[in-house]
Amino acid sequence: MRRLRDLADDRRGATALITALSLIVVMGFVGVGVDIGSAYAVRRSAQNAADSAAFSAAVARWEGPATSANIGDHARAIAASYGFADQKDGVAITVDAPPADGRFTADPNAVEVIVSRPAPVFFSGLFTAGAGPIRARAVATVQPGKDGDGCLVALDPGDPQTILMNGAPEIDLHGCALYDNSAASNAFAMNGSATLTASAANVVGGYFHNGNTQLNAPLRTGAPPLADPYADVPIPSYDPGSCDSTAVVNGGQSKTFTANGSTPYVFCGGLIANGGATVHFDPGVYVIQGGSLIFNGNTTVTGTGVTFILTGSTPGGSVATLTINGGANVNLSAPAGGPTSGLVFYQNRNASHHGGSNILNGGATQTFTGALYFPSEPVTFNGGNDTSGAGCTQLLAWEITFNGDSHLANNCQGAGTRAIGGFRTVLVE
Repeated sequence: MRRLRDLADDRRGATALITALSLIVVMGFVGVGVDIGSAYAVRRSAQNAADSAAFSAAVARWEGPATSANIGDHARAIAASYGFADQKDGVAITVDAPPADGRFTADPNAVEVIVSRPAPVFFSGLFTAGAGPIRARAVATVQPGKDGDGCLVALDPGDPQTILMNGAPEIDLHGCALYDNSAASNAFAMNGSATLTASAANVVGGYFHNGNTQLNAPLRTGAPPLADPYADVPIPSYDPGSCDSTAVVNGGQSKTFTANGSTPYVFCGGLIANGGATVHFDPGVYVIQGGSLIFNGNTTVTGTGVTFILTGSTPGGSVATLTINGGANVNLSAPAGGPTSGLVFYQNRNASHHGGSNILNGGATQTFTGALYFPSEPVTFNGGNDTSGAGCTQLLAWEITFNGDSHLANNCQGAGTRAIGGFRTVLVE
């Protein structure tokens, strides 16, 4: 009994025993820490794969016609390059276009990619039955950018045929793009043997063509609506009761108009230049208050650093319209700075959408450097117009009809115009 009591009181070797038992707990914590760190690293890699796959698939979807099937193949190939091959080692890649969940389920340009795989288990597998899956999700879509290449824009958001090309016009947008904000199924329409050459044709709604038409541009239907780049430009203030002139310049006459510094020159009831007249505008802002601005055939019209404001005499009333008739020789450029920077023509945006018409008729030689801005009324081009001039002509109108040849370009560095459109792919979820 004494020996048994001595053994019970013996503490030799207790530290080793306690240490051994404690190491089991310590190793357990170390093992869990290793597994958590490994899972975090895999989760980061999976998120990178999902982000890249969604972004790349959204770019591919926007750049050309693509079905959900080949967009899925594209996204899975990108994910595989990150080491996440679909249906291998428990990896599953889910691709939805548009997304099945989240804020962008109604966005036709959005692509959702989900990467999932079992979490790696090392030491913690000794203590748990298993670990849940690692899941990473990304959504990318196309949104309007700021540095676009647009030069032809229809702003009407809902009517049919807001850009219409009839007959046999050849429309050449030299290195720039068409934008049509209408959501109608036939928002952009081409009839007869019309031809359009452009860097892109971006349409919110649909495209309709009839006859032997030719579209030499990537067509993108379902595009996001384009924000009006000049929507924040106000009409310069002027005294509507103070008229500088109600002018008719007859054939054979030569006339120069001069604005008074920053004070607009006001034509009450319109301005008409008849055949054979020569009219020059010094730099400044010229307000056409009511009536029409008309340049008839065989007139010569010049001006540098000028903006024409087409407006009305009473709030809510009809506003002035523009007509350039066949044979007119017009060469106008906008101010490169100031309140009306980049604008050659600016029609009051409060005009009735179909209250008037602005017509550029065939046979006219027109060189406009800057923007032709008719945000609330239609514009019609009737044959033989060449508006490319120095290489910077933007046309923005409520609706646009081409019945004859026209040429626009967007080489506008230093012209004072604003960039139109452009799109960028972004990760949004």
